[in-house]
Amino acid sequence: MLGPYRDVLAVPGARGFSAAAFLARLPISMEALAVLFLVESTTGRYASAAAVSAVLAVCTGASAPFIGRAADRRGQGWVLRRAPFVRAAALVGLVSAALADLPLPVLLLLAALAGSATAQPGSLVRSRWSHVLAGRPALLHTAYSLESALDELIFVLGPVGVTLLATQVDPVAGVLLPVAALLLGTSALARQRATEPPPHPATADQPAGTVIGRPPLALLTVVFLLMGGVFGAAEVIAVAFTEERGQPSAAGWVLGAFAVSSMVSGLVWGVLHWRSSLVRRFLVAAVAFGAASLTFPFASESWVLAALLCASGFAISPSIISGLALAGELAPVGKGTEALTWVTTGITFGAAAAGAVAGPLIDAHGAQAALWVCSGAGASSALLALVCAPMLTRAAAAARPAAVRAVAGGAPVSPP
Repeated sequence: MLGPYRDVLAVPGARGFSAAAFLARLPISMEALAVLFLVESTTGRYASAAAVSAVLAVCTGASAPFIGRAADRRGQGWVLRRAPFVRAAALVGLVSAALADLPLPVLLLLAALAGSATAQPGSLVRSRWSHVLAGRPALLHTAYSLESALDELIFVLGPVGVTLLATQVDPVAGVLLPVAALLLGTSALARQRATEPPPHPATADQPAGTVIGRPPLALLTVVFLLMGGVFGAAEVIAVAFTEERGQPSAAGWVLGAFAVSSMVSGLVWGVLHWRSSLVRRFLVAAVAFGAASLTFPFASESWVLAALLCASGFAISPSIISGLALAGELAPVGKGTEALTWVTTGITFGAAAAGAVAGPLIDAHGAQAALWVCSGAGASSALLALVCAPMLTRAAAAARPAAVRAVAGGAPVSPP
């Protein structure tokens, strides 16, 4: 089973850039939760905490495609030497403002500034894999699966670590940990220039317009937006759910259970050789995840919620691996990073919106009632995936010959 993973990690430079990207994106599983703990501890209100966390996520999502386009046009190093330092400074400012009991608008402004400077290491590392494995789709499938498994490991380790720091040490420590990881990881990734994809400046053949105007990519982004709603609402609700039951430190392992099964399924997914199309694989995984999310509101205890999240997690990595691969296949040459970023932006927007909705519902009706937000988002994502499957199938069939021609001609290709 480990053979394919050994093969991809044997590619020159792969271990270095994959390890650096792992550290650089470790904060994605910690920042929102850390901000939630920090603001709730200083204001005493989940609604305020969820609002600040949501603004951070929304601005992260809004800026990400533009920064992803800058990485395609100017190179990854150009982005990595700028954006992370702005984000880190804004998060430190947010900590200072919260401790000083400054008004909520100040916290929201600092969260917006931090969110507007994101390098999206997950999209950057997948773009690197696409560059070094161009024309080798089997290995690229395994590489994407590896990164998805690492993403889930991040969501196993991150929530547990930040919860322990915020509840047992200090909420400030919970914010400073992801800041340190961000700076160390992005700096290490920026130094690895040998595996960096070449920049693709705008030309007459490749204008500077955004790829989100393409209907298949737009629909795929919306499907992931709804999936992100499940993740974002679950993150906010788990904190309140465990606190209501006198187990505030249990939030980390409840959310970690969400990721453990996804990590396992991602590793297995990466060594399987599929005969079915990308669209079919994505559709099956998305529907399975949506159906599993309908069980969440029936959780009565923390361990039951953890078990239900764990069961649904088996469909997360297959959905994300297939969806990201499909987005890359649909992207024009030289716009792969931007296409990948739009999909992850959908997840971010969905998580932010659902988290903001869940916060007031928790204050008004309790955490268990708020779990219906997760179910509604999950079911909607499955339904939309079913509806847009024919369009995605036609678009993928039309894009595949162009990708083959690009490889045959020696041109850089977008992530498949």
